[in-house]
Amino acid sequence: MSAAFEPETPPPITSTLAVFRRDGFGDVRGHGMLVGLELVTDRESRTRATEETKRILELMRQNQVLVGKEGRFNNVLKLRPPLILHRKHVDQFVAALDASLSALD
Repeated sequence: MSAAFEPETPPPITSTLAVFRRDGFGDVRGHGMLVGLELVTDRESRTRATEETKRILELMRQNQVLVGKEGRFNNVLKLRPPLILHRKHVDQFVAALDASLSALD
């Protein structure tokens, strides 16, 4: 007896974040499951949100989501999700990011 099993495949995180646009996003880039989310204070001038990125890291941790920071100016959130990633994890990340960004407004 064999059972067909198709694991739930979440959408790529880059696609999800590209749709979830906010004023503070400069760029969403990545390859596979590794994603960089550039944070800026002004999208037109691309002013780096270095201090805001530090605060977002703290707020994300409070929401039980661990992310790192990267980039020459430490204004890029570095996302490295677990190898086994479900839709609920993507949703949890997006909710935590939304709450963290809203807390800065």
